[in-house]
Amino acid sequence: GWGARKIAFTLFISFFSIWSLLHVSSVLFARIASWVWNGTSLNGKSILVHCEQGFGDMIQFIRYIDLLPDKDTTINFACQPELKPLFKSIDRINTLVTKGENIPDSDFHVPLLSLPYIFNTTLDTIPARIPYLYPNPKVDSVLLLDENHNLKIGIAWAGRPTHANDHNRSIDLKRFECLLGIGNCEF
Repeated sequence: GWGARKIAFTLFISFFSIWSLLHVSSVLFARIASWVWNGTSLNGKSILVHCEQGFGDMIQFIRYIDLLPDKDTTINFACQPELKPLFKSIDRINTLVTKGENIPDSDFHVPLLSLPYIFNTTLDTIPARIPYLYPNPKVDSVLLLDENHNLKIGIAWAGRPTHANDHNRSIDLKRFECLLGIGNCEF
């Protein structure tokens, strides 16, 4: 039944969390002594949310941070170094760390991509507060509208070339040529 599936999931997430902390996030082993969070109250507690997938998944699922309950919860977040400047714009994160930085002790930890399951996400409940990330205008001014108010559009057409499955995740940029004729847009 449902209870057995919940237990199995918790055991799987416990194992996967340890693996992801050690192998993907490069977070110190000493920091995983906390319990894997399963959706219980975080009132007055702290939680370490950590990345276990690639950049695209982290950017897409970071929106779930806002769903963590109890506003008095301390949220520590461990991410890849390249994403730290972007994730600094998320007010709900109390401490943002990356490889080589001190990770605060936390009462619980959870992989970011486990949050949709924990929150019983359906198509109707996907967090949709847009925007949920804000570029730094001083650093990322290339992202802002220009004087002609052209919309600036970025397309992620290729993943990391060293990824074992990159041939299934990347496509030839020439496939997007048909979009270049769209007015009031800059690619």
